[in-house]
Amino acid sequence: GLIFPHHIETRAKDRPEVIEVEIETIELDPELDDALFRLPE
Repeated sequence: GLIFPHHIETRAKDRPEVIEVEIETIELDPELDDALFRLPE
């Protein structure tokens, strides 16, 4: 099976802040419009 991180904590050396990211859903191989990958006009 596959294992995905669902909670990520990032800390910087000498900094008290913690950045937390929580992933609620993961979709494998979604259909994406090619326009998402074009440079803006």
